[in-house]
Amino acid sequence: MHRGLRILLILTVFMATLAMAEESVDAVFLTTTVNYPDSVVAAAAANHIGAPVIVTDENELSEAVEATLRDLNPKTVYLIGGPAVISEDVEKKINEIGFTTERIWDMTRYGTAASIGMYFWFSTGAEDAVLV
Repeated sequence: MHRGLRILLILTVFMATLAMAEESVDAVFLTTTVNYPDSVVAAAAANHIGAPVIVTDENELSEAVEATLRDLNPKTVYLIGGPAVISEDVEKKINEIGFTTERIWDMTRYGTAASIGMYFWFSTGAEDAVLV
C-alpha cells in the first residue's frame, strides 16, 4: 500500500477512535494496515455496535496501543484478520494483559469481510443483508 494512503488510514481510524472513546467500552476492533480492506469492513461493523477501531503493527503490540486498550478496558478485543495479518504473538500479548480476544477472519479479504458480516449482522437477528 502506498505510504501516504497507509498514514491517512491510520489517522482516520485514530480520529474515529478518539471520537468514540469512553472510560470503558464493550468491544474494540483491532486491525492492521497490512490488509487495509479489513480495516474498512471492521469500521462498518464497529460503527454498527458502537465500538472503536484501533490499528496495530502486525507483529508487535505497541505501547500506545496497549495503553489505549487499558484505557478503554473492553470486554472483547476483536482481531480482524488471520495470523498473517495480526500475529499470534500480538494475540497472546493481549490475552496476557487480561483481555478476551476473538479472531474473525477467512483465507482472503473477501472471506474476512463475509465473516464479519455474518458475525455482526446475521448473528444479531438481521433478516436481510447485502454484502458488496
